[in-house]
Amino acid sequence: MALSALVKSHFMNLYHMVLADAMVKPQELLKIYEIGLRHGVTEEEFNQLVLSHSIDFTAPETLEQKVRFLWDLVEVILADQDVNEDEIATLKRYCIRFGFEPNNVDTIASFLIESAQAGKTIDNVLTEITE
Repeated sequence: MALSALVKSHFMNLYHMVLADAMVKPQELLKIYEIGLRHGVTEEEFNQLVLSHSIDFTAPETLEQKVRFLWDLVEVILADQDVNEDEIATLKRYCIRFGFEPNNVDTIASFLIESAQAGKTIDNVLTEITE
């Protein structure tokens, strides 16, 4: 089964997050591999996507999809237990690329990172923001 343009784009977004701080750590690669598997990316597709540089950006359309994809990015940020400014800046850029208002991205990024660090799940977060 071929991967959708959205899944390919999301996977490359995750890979770009790994590269954000110019230090590729094994924990980060393992995390994107794990996230890829959740989205149906096989090991072969994982390798092909990492070697490819011709994936067009495709933004998620629904609020739930946007939050889930941002959450995946946060998981990559936290994979090495070292949150740095380059990764946070990259997360904020994705918030904007996903269609959130620029004046809200600081709050969104902080909320997602703090929620993940507090042990919340994506389902907890989605419930919080939709109530």
